[in-house]
Amino acid sequence: GAKPTLNKVTKDMKSSAQKDKSSVVKAIVSGAQAVQEGKKNLNGNKWEIEDWKGGDVLVIDETEPKHVLYIYNCERKTIQVKGKINNLTLDKCKRVSVVFDTAIAAVECVNCQSLEIQCTNSCPTYTVDATSGFLLYIGENGKKFELTQSKSAEINIMVPGPTPDVDQIELNVPDQFISGLDEEGKLYTKPMVHTG
Repeated sequence: GAKPTLNKVTKDMKSSAQKDKSSVVKAIVSGAQAVQEGKKNLNGNKWEIEDWKGGDVLVIDETEPKHVLYIYNCERKTIQVKGKINNLTLDKCKRVSVVFDTAIAAVECVNCQSLEIQCTNSCPTYTVDATSGFLLYIGENGKKFELTQSKSAEINIMVPGPTPDVDQIELNVPDQFISGLDEEGKLYTKPMVHTG
């Protein structure tokens, strides 16, 4: 049989491959889980955190109140955001944990699986859309909030106990609802309560 030929790598092929290092994603195999370094970039007022998989905690500490944070396509990653930011969005993330101090406007999660979000200070609004598995930890200062959900399941909120020596209490947000018509013909919707 004929021997397979190896294509020779020319000098210009090498230099063109190394020209743009910012777009290259580094992958390191540690045990069974591959670690992938993604993009961490401040573009105007928008932090872009994309394509990170596994590895150490990613810390974003150069934040300003006008900054928005966009976390896209990350897996098995913990991200810590220090300071006060305007808005935080997670899109297409899986098994990601985010710890942040303050979000002035909102935290939005879309098309995600198995998220843990911890707010150490406050955030007025959480929006969870097409997400399964969302665990929110709120502290003493974060109790004034609203959570809007659509097409999502397994949403739980951990709130501080009534006194400091009591553990956090887990609250389950309903993901099944019952709708019908009342006596006046108006539609009503109420959460389904599981008993037993």
